[in-house]
Amino acid sequence: MQQQDRASRLRPPLAQPVAHATQGLVIFTGFAPRPIGLGSCHHDPPQTRNDGVYACPSAPAAARCMTTWARYSQGVAPHCARPPEVAPMIRSPSQRQAGVGLTLFVTLLIAACASQPPQPSDPELARIVGYHTGLFTSAPQAARDSNYQVVEFRAVRIWPQRDEGYWVYTEQQIEGQDSPYRQRIQRYFRDADGVIRLRVYTFPQAAEHVGDWQFPARFDGLEPTMLSAEAGCDNLYRQVEPGVFAGSTIDEECRNTWRGAAYMRSISSVTATGFTNWDRGFTAAGEHVWGPRGGGYEFTKLADL
Repeated sequence: MQQQDRASRLRPPLAQPVAHATQGLVIFTGFAPRPIGLGSCHHDPPQTRNDGVYACPSAPAAARCMTTWARYSQGVAPHCARPPEVAPMIRSPSQRQAGVGLTLFVTLLIAACASQPPQPSDPELARIVGYHTGLFTSAPQAARDSNYQVVEFRAVRIWPQRDEGYWVYTEQQIEGQDSPYRQRIQRYFRDADGVIRLRVYTFPQAAEHVGDWQFPARFDGLEPTMLSAEAGCDNLYRQVEPGVFAGSTIDEECRNTWRGAAYMRSISSVTATGFTNWDRGFTAAGEHVWGPRGGGYEFTKLADL
């Protein structure tokens, strides 16, 4: 239904030509293309001129676009390799046969392209975000080793319209407790050196958002300027083998004072089935003062969000 609604919004006023909506496309039949050379493409819907030619209304005369023929479904740009004008109805049988054949070819070509979902501009970054979001538990590890508690981890994407990377809200909660002991907003992005970074933020009135991993739209009232980054605590990730990411903080940069610590070190690995996270606190002299000694918490993925 959404594709049909979009198709109807993109359909220009028609006189004699007929528009067909197929799989989110609007295909115009009954006329022949007349190439006018290459030009830029824009997203205005085509309109009819008095002479029966369809053209994009705000485009320069030399740069009309392919929107006259077809528009992709939501999220994909219009095809505009050769922007045509459209002549009035074909009159001779030979012209009509040629026009139908060409229209069928373009229809099949565009439908083949449109059948593929839009791809992210950075597949590797999108992959680690997909791996690291969802519902997770450390219950299998806790069943094997009593040194580890059952911790539930929930992570859901927020602010999908923003373009500064991927934003994720997270909660960590010990099983059986009434509220999470940690709530953060995380941002995944590429830095100037091309490294994947995970930056962690605190945010105001976090208690009001407990459980909002089920309602990510409730974060729309927040802005990135309202967040406070945990300075020096970025995790830097790289893909060490297909489907496996490894990350860590940098040396002693992540300052931490809990239980007498001077800094924290975090080491993690992320795959499609879960992740391991090992956070530890150290004094300035390098003495380990908090965090598990035998290895990180192992979180098994239960479901995607």
